[in-house]
Amino acid sequence: MTINPLGTGPSPVIGTGIVGVTSQGGLAGATAAPPLPTAGVGANPLPAPPPQAALANLITAAAIAQDGLSGLFADLTAAQGSTNLPDTVRSAIQQVLTAQPPLTGNTTGPDLQSAVASSGLFLEARLAQGLGGEAVPAVASDFKALLLQLAQDLTTLLDADPAATSGLVAEGAVSAPPAPPSPQTRNGTRPPPPLRGGVTQGQGAARPAVDPQMPEERLLRVLDHDVRGALARLELSQAASAKLQDGSSFWKFELPVATPDGAAVAQFEISRDAHGQGGGADAPATWRTRFAVNVTPSGPVQAELTLSGDTIHVTLWADDTDTRAVLAADRTALADALRAEGLSEAAVRIAPGAAAPPPAPAAGALLNRST
Repeated sequence: MTINPLGTGPSPVIGTGIVGVTSQGGLAGATAAPPLPTAGVGANPLPAPPPQAALANLITAAAIAQDGLSGLFADLTAAQGSTNLPDTVRSAIQQVLTAQPPLTGNTTGPDLQSAVASSGLFLEARLAQGLGGEAVPAVASDFKALLLQLAQDLTTLLDADPAATSGLVAEGAVSAPPAPPSPQTRNGTRPPPPLRGGVTQGQGAARPAVDPQMPEERLLRVLDHDVRGALARLELSQAASAKLQDGSSFWKFELPVATPDGAAVAQFEISRDAHGQGGGADAPATWRTRFAVNVTPSGPVQAELTLSGDTIHVTLWADDTDTRAVLAADRTALADALRAEGLSEAAVRIAPGAAAPPPAPAAGALLNRST
């Protein structure tokens, strides 16, 4: 039995440019990252940092800026009803929302695989295939590409509004634009950044922080804040999903989940070791999948599936007593369904509480400056 949950797509590559996408999926334009600052007039540019240092700087900056996707979906959904936004922005919002259709009870394996492929995790890697001489794959429906396009549209409108960018105070200095709403005012705290080895945690549906009748400039700033927080979170997922030198693979990504309260967000981890638990080159590889959701009324639910050869072990954690009872009632049916897929052994366990947290990172590995 061969299982490849992510298909044959490339490993993620992190990019910092703004990519425009045509309706046919080709590149409409790209802007490179800004040049490094110079030490003084006429001085040569400072040397570029080594790749590992650049990646560490990107992770630190993204961890500060990142915010949950559930707030983004809530605000974009609310903003669709605004008559104070240009048609171009409303169209871009609609494209972002339809790029990631929420998972439902009828979602199939191919549906999930397609959602992962367009989640934004592989955007730059897919574009790099075209730079290597291969045909550029269609990316018009890629979640990150559409977020980048929306961010560019919002920036263009904000930069074109003199009242938003060049209000002067009495001393002649440029006044700061109105601050966007703090994530803490909506969700209490930001979700933890999606780092390799971090806690797997679902995000419940959020209440919108925007009113469709907000003035255009204020609404644009809130949406700009949401989109940039989501892009930072995506970049952290890409950084966490970089291929390891030992040959093992790891992917971390998030997908929306349809609920009566709006779009919640499920977080997934899929990993594959190099040679399997047997330790030898001929041993079957071990696949491990972890995911977490937090929807009403079930509350937080976490799962871990470990597949080695034709043996699978499943553990489900739930805080809520009634939720555990429902899961326990279906435990035998789940094990039978897994064996019907050709697995010789399928063990399912239901546990209270939450999965054990991963080991704490080394001191100084990541400083939380978001509060």
